[in-house]
Amino acid sequence: MRQARNVGPGVRVLHALGFEGGFILIGLPIAAWMLDISLGQAFLVEVAFFLFFLPYTMAYNWVWDKLRERWIRRHACRA
Repeated sequence: MRQARNVGPGVRVLHALGFEGGFILIGLPIAAWMLDISLGQAFLVEVAFFLFFLPYTMAYNWVWDKLRERWIRRHACRA
């Protein structure tokens, strides 16, 4: 069974930035095309999404790691 990982805030920030940055790279031309707007306007839309989803991504991953750690400890005690 895999061990729980102890991830610090710096790693969480880098993970969230990479995750959201990838979405911006992929989503920018798609958003411009689907919304029939310029790349500049699509960039502003993506920045708004980024400002909302970055803290959400960090919080979600932190909660997931805590729940996963609790689940691993509970099942490790049974083994």
